[in-house]
This record gives sequence, structure tokens and C-alpha cells, in this order.
Amino acid sequence: MEDDNEKVDLPFELASPQHRLGGYAVSSAFSFVTLGIGWIIWSLVVWGQGQTPAHQILKMRVYSIKSRQRASWGRMFLRNALIPFFFSLPLLIYVGLGFWLVSGDRHKTLGIILIIVGYIYELAINLLDSLWIFRKKKRQRLVDLFANTVVVNELAPRTVKEPETDSESSVK
Repeated sequence: MEDDNEKVDLPFELASPQHRLGGYAVSSAFSFVTLGIGWIIWSLVVWGQGQTPAHQILKMRVYSIKSRQRASWGRMFLRNALIPFFFSLPLLIYVGLGFWLVSGDRHKTLGIILIIVGYIYELAINLLDSLWIFRKKKRQRLVDLFANTVVVNELAPRTVKEPETDSESSVK
């Protein structure tokens, strides 16, 4: 079986699914505690280093697959803001239309159904995105696939096995 790190040639091992899910939990908790404001400000600062606040705490970093370098601020913005925004467009449409129907005494039942469908869709997309790391060899979330990035564990430098020389193999 081919080593994932050799395929993308990175200086660190890929972050494990458990490490990634831990990052998701830290990010969610921090967003909740700061009402999202602290998370947004910290994110805008550390995106230039190829990290999110949770990645910085847990010693993970996002790398671009093509350049094999840490992700730029622009790629992090794409990965953490633009792609999730497009994933959330159906939620905004369903919930907006649902509230419009409910508020105007038009079709309250249909409005409530649309709101529920919108939130179920958003829950399903977030769950699928988070669990996608178990499906792919590179342990990428859906946002990583679209942004062409991977997440590495900076506490696990990649070890390169050097080939044995003839003198070493004859000694054994």
C-alpha cells in the first residue's frame, strides 16, 4: 500500500482522524465560548501561517498539495470561509424562504418544513464533511478536497528510511 505522505511529499505525517476530530471539537468549543467573534479574529491572524485557532493549539498545519508548502492566507480563506459558505447556501435559501412564509401568514406549515429541511441539510453536510477524513487516504475533509489541501501533525516529523548499503546488508 502506498504511503500517503510519499504521495504528497510533506515534511510531517498527516494528522490522524482523531487529531482532526479533536481540532473540530476545540474549534466548535472556542467558537461557542467567544460567540464566534474571538474565533474569527484569531483565525484571520493565523490563516497566514496555514493554521486555524484549533490547529495552532493542537500543533497541526494545513499544506497545499500542489506547492507542498504551508497554505497561504488566501487558500485558508478559501478552505475555511468561501467553500463552507457555498456548502451553506441551501440552508440560507431554505431558512430564508421558510421564515418569509411563516412571517407573512402565507403557508406556515410549508415554511416550517422548509426551515427543518434546511437545518437537516446543514447538519448532514457538516457531518459528511467531518467524517470524510475516514474515507480518503489523505484524510481530507470535503473542504480540503476542494481547496487541494491536507492537514499535518507538526509533532510528527516524517521519517525517511534510507536504503541499506551493500556493506550493511553483508554484516547482518
